[in-house]
Amino acid sequence: MNSLETILMLAVIAFGVPHGAADLYLGRTLLKSWPWTLYLGLYIVLVGLVYCAWHFSLQWAFPAFMLISAWHFGETDFQSNSSSKQALGGLLHIVFLLAVHLQEWKSFTSPSISPIFPNDSLIPWFGLASTLIWVAFLMTHNKTPRVFILLGISLAGILLPFFVHFTLYFLVWHTPHSALAVWQTIKKINRNFLLSVGFITLSAWAMFTLAWNWFPTHEKMIGLLGLLAALTLPHALLFHLLFKRLKS
Repeated sequence: MNSLETILMLAVIAFGVPHGAADLYLGRTLLKSWPWTLYLGLYIVLVGLVYCAWHFSLQWAFPAFMLISAWHFGETDFQSNSSSKQALGGLLHIVFLLAVHLQEWKSFTSPSISPIFPNDSLIPWFGLASTLIWVAFLMTHNKTPRVFILLGISLAGILLPFFVHFTLYFLVWHTPHSALAVWQTIKKINRNFLLSVGFITLSAWAMFTLAWNWFPTHEKMIGLLGLLAALTLPHALLFHLLFKRLKS
């Protein structure tokens, strides 16, 4: 990891973990009929399964992580009654994020994976096509004025490295939207909510700190991304239930 990637990863961890730290509290709110031990146990099992998959089958875990992220981003970015529209929006966004940085991805992947990438002469065309489709989708399917913020982040990000582009989107757009959804559900922040969020945040930061010191330098990025992926699945599932509740 170079210094820029390190700073960006730490920024995502620092601000991304608190925005998902309400998961356990939301679980108690949304799944009242579930025994607390069952809910907590399933949450931990999901985290563990994803983390194991990340280390033992990365070639399958990474695409799965991208699809789960697309689903979650779609629900967050497009707060619509149409699940298909949300799913399509999230998928188009992930495709856009990857396609406009294909050359960058190709440069730092291993030689064994490089053959799956298109020829260098075709990469700019993939980026252009994905950009046009993503912009057209934004302008026709999202009627709120704030869509221009997402549009600006998307277009500016084309000129930036992938991790800068993603961090900009994650911190400026995704995290505030998730926080707003939590606020709409909680309505009034109480002591139990603050204790739950504080406990999860500090525990996750401690876990990332241990991982940072444990992973060798050449594996730090993959290792930390694995931890983020492990936290994403239960978080995305809870937000799926959350948006269903907000619509009802």
